[in-house]
Amino acid sequence: SSIIIYGGGPSTSKYLEDNKIIKTQYANRYNWSLNYFYKNNNLPKIDLSVIGKEVDISDTRLLDYFKANNTDIVFEEDKDDMGRELKLQELFPQSTTFYKTRYASKIGIGVRMVIYAILLGAKDIYTIGLDGLTINANTEKNHSFQGNKQYGGAWGMSYDEKCHLTKRQFIVFWEYI
Repeated sequence: SSIIIYGGGPSTSKYLEDNKIIKTQYANRYNWSLNYFYKNNNLPKIDLSVIGKEVDISDTRLLDYFKANNTDIVFEEDKDDMGRELKLQELFPQSTTFYKTRYASKIGIGVRMVIYAILLGAKDIYTIGLDGLTINANTEKNHSFQGNKQYGGAWGMSYDEKCHLTKRQFIVFWEYI
């Protein structure tokens, strides 16, 4: 199987603008995305989504998307209260599951989705929008799903410091896989 993971970085919007045929192209490919993907109307139908703690799972746009598209819903298993995830699982019992990669970093869910795809045995895995932060591009102002998003919160660091940290964490990630 072949999977493309659409992250929220600016390259996702750029890719979708440059490739208008994406919705009909690659019929045998699975489209995965995360968190606020449903706010970007240019994405193709998403087959699997990982929903993090920051997402309001009572958002009617999200629930309507799941109903209309039969999207598989995946949560990362955490040790904290999972009541909200279990509530959504009650609404979509046949399409909700949990996973745990045991990989943690500041660079987001998208990289753990890559590991999840590897563990599931995907033959080809493509990514777009796993951009990290770029010092000169002010990446936080161009999120593909949320527009102006403060990436990862403040972390007690300046934007430049966050850029350097995420760069180092991407190096660790690529070494890990």
